[in-house]
Amino acid sequence: QSSPLWLCFFCCQSLIEDYYRLELFNMKELQKCYSCVCKTFGSGSIKTFSDFFFYVKSTCPFTFSKKGTDYDIRIQRDEDGLLVKVIIFLNGVETILENGKINVQGTNVNLPYDHKYLHIHKYGIYTKLESRVMKLSVFWYDADGYISSFWLELDQNRHGETDGLCGRYNTPDDSKKLISESQISYGNQCETKDENTDCGKMKVYDWKTCCKNKKENSNKLCANNACKDKKFKCAFFEELAQFCNTRDETWRSNTGCVEPTCPGDLIFNKNEKAFMETCSNPVLPSDVPYTKTCICPTGKVLNDLEGKNQCVELKDCPCVYAGNVYPAGYNLETKCQKCVCKDGKWDCSQKKCPSRCKIEGIFVTTFDGKNYRIPGRCQYFVAQGLNWTLTVEFLENQIYLSSVKLELYKELYEFSISDKTNLEKYEFYQSEHLRTFRRSSMYIQVQTSFGLKMQIQVSPLMQLYLTLPEKLKGTTQGLCGNYNDDIRDEFTSSSGIVENSVDEFANSWMARTCEDKTPQICTNTLNDLYGKENCGYIMDPTGPFAKCHDHVQYDSYIRTCEESVCQCAENVQDCLCTALGNYAKACAAQGIIVEDWRKDDCIVSCPKNQKFEYIMTACNRTCRSLSVYDFTCEVEDDPVEGCGCSEGSHMDDEQTCTSTFQCPCYHGNDIYKRGTFDIAGYQSCNCEDGRLDCNLKQNCTSEKIFVYCANASISTSQKTCDSLNLPKPISEECQSGCYCPEGKYEDHNGNCVSREDCTCTYSGEVFKPGTNINLHCKKCICEDGKWNCVGNDCSGKCQVYGDGHYQTFDLKSYRFDGNCEYTLVEDDCGNGKGTFEIKAESVPCCDEALTCSRAIVLDIKDQVTLKLSEMNVT
Repeated sequence: QSSPLWLCFFCCQSLIEDYYRLELFNMKELQKCYSCVCKTFGSGSIKTFSDFFFYVKSTCPFTFSKKGTDYDIRIQRDEDGLLVKVIIFLNGVETILENGKINVQGTNVNLPYDHKYLHIHKYGIYTKLESRVMKLSVFWYDADGYISSFWLELDQNRHGETDGLCGRYNTPDDSKKLISESQISYGNQCETKDENTDCGKMKVYDWKTCCKNKKENSNKLCANNACKDKKFKCAFFEELAQFCNTRDETWRSNTGCVEPTCPGDLIFNKNEKAFMETCSNPVLPSDVPYTKTCICPTGKVLNDLEGKNQCVELKDCPCVYAGNVYPAGYNLETKCQKCVCKDGKWDCSQKKCPSRCKIEGIFVTTFDGKNYRIPGRCQYFVAQGLNWTLTVEFLENQIYLSSVKLELYKELYEFSISDKTNLEKYEFYQSEHLRTFRRSSMYIQVQTSFGLKMQIQVSPLMQLYLTLPEKLKGTTQGLCGNYNDDIRDEFTSSSGIVENSVDEFANSWMARTCEDKTPQICTNTLNDLYGKENCGYIMDPTGPFAKCHDHVQYDSYIRTCEESVCQCAENVQDCLCTALGNYAKACAAQGIIVEDWRKDDCIVSCPKNQKFEYIMTACNRTCRSLSVYDFTCEVEDDPVEGCGCSEGSHMDDEQTCTSTFQCPCYHGNDIYKRGTFDIAGYQSCNCEDGRLDCNLKQNCTSEKIFVYCANASISTSQKTCDSLNLPKPISEECQSGCYCPEGKYEDHNGNCVSREDCTCTYSGEVFKPGTNINLHCKKCICEDGKWNCVGNDCSGKCQVYGDGHYQTFDLKSYRFDGNCEYTLVEDDCGNGKGTFEIKAESVPCCDEALTCSRAIVLDIKDQVTLKLSEMNVT
């Protein structure tokens, strides 16, 4: 009668003999190719690429598998046989598995982990490391800090070239030779034994048809695994069950080996998708492989965003923004969007932020988000519209702007970085259609009456940021594109065709012919090294820019920084600091203020006693703002950095920050020092703490009160009945003078009345409120100072008169004179259902060049035709 121990050995031997016909794992990839896999499990069992099994008892490190410089995998066990360390060299990257941790290039990483050459992620209950450049994958099962099974899956074409314990495919394996050649010598610090453990009496378990034939080399493999510590025994029997592909789980109760446990809400499944449905990825593709895994109950997904192994319904999934997790239903409002967390995704409203065109050196970002590089240093049309044109010009042999020119209603405004006097003019300037002011030492702010806004960077180098209102979408052309939310036609040339070439597009918008081309390849080695050394400062994960990485991608900014520095002709530090500042400005546009990034060469030295701030404003920080209405507070645009006066101090006319006590006073274009003096139109004025206090030489009429703007921050732009009907002005201006009290308006008779009692005018005549007049086909009534007209649409009129003059029903006038009979109007329109037609034919005078009269034909279909000619009707 056979002993239990012999039966155990018999079972192990027959399993090994039949292994090549069985599934190693119930995974689609591994089912395709048994010999693609080399494996170690238990306390030292090895399965080679040639399906040869042997056992290694050693504390020495071994080469598990290696192929030249492609990869090198090493393993090491402790005295008990635990696999305690695995080192994987793959594509020049070292990965170490030890103490339950994964270390890549000296840093412990979390899963999933992405690298340029490899990807590490969970694969069911296992962990998988896969190469991105060759067909190689490594799997392992981590059981309480040690690896119970570890295997390598390799492209079969590479098997014949490998070394190590895994051997080579289709090559006879000699265990002693493999062990001796694969051991990495550590002197006397490790030991390799030729051990055959005596199992003693051991219960046999029914492995059904797997146990068929006896094979001698299975004895040692079985004895050194199944008869040891429980953790080795269970790992070994797990392998037996997989070798046999058995679905009978009675062996677990017989051996005391339980199913793998799952954390949190997850449940174990022997054959399910290797990847789970999660809040981040609730729908998986159909070709996901199957394996042993932990899954959520039916109808739920894993909340992978909070790391608690919690299964939730999709509607309860949280959302992520900028690295922060927000619960389902959370309302998040950013600078440009309003979003609600729904089914693990943000459901966002359309952007409400206006688009911006940027010209940062030779790099352009259009209104619709297209990025490109200007090919040459010339003068270009940036954008244009009705009554305005914007051009820029580059410095000779430089990659930054020398001037920005705005032609507005036939007036030319030029901002030149080389002309200090020119820029001083625009530090505080206003006209009917334009307002400018210096927002900081580095930026001049420009705003037009129709909503165009510019931020012109003037220090240390000139750059342009242009914003247009939504109403001008699709009405502009130039380097900034056509602003129609369609990036496909962004390169529309000046001739109206969409160019494929950036160079051809940009050249079509040259304001003059230029030959100064920017080299495509930088040849300045020193600048190139300086840029590569310093531009990477942007992507430092612990640096000042890190807070913005989740909001603004930095890759393109690093590339443009490196090229800008390399192409820089002089003052390379200025080019670097400007390029770094461009990323900081992009962050500020998203509401992320990057501070403390300026260091070394980028530190800004402020003039006089001004202070540098990363958010500098001119609003209420000038002495002028104490005397007159400060329109700088109305302009809304992206934050800027630079020098200026800190809060609580005010800049005087000499660019010095002073207290209110030292501030002069402003009246029109005149500046007055502290004290008492006379101003035309006033009896006397006193300047104190930047504010003017004047006595009028004449008093206001009854009801009206005098408003002195230095002492009252109110708007006087809509204080008459007429002004109520006008668009709200670009800014709330205040002009000192006599006005009706709050809530009343000056009517056309000079009286102060309520809005309901405002008068109306028509054809120069004043009408009282409530007056009705009949105008053409409408009835109009005077209400709240304006006419409210109701009635039917007026009949249209088409006219033809004189020497070929026409006026259409829509009042379009034109001139045309021909010698034929022409249709003036008909209602047929090609459908064959017309009821009338009117035609006209010119009748020449004695002078053939002129037309004296016309013959008119009126044809009322199927009824009558009338002809009017020479004062007769026929």
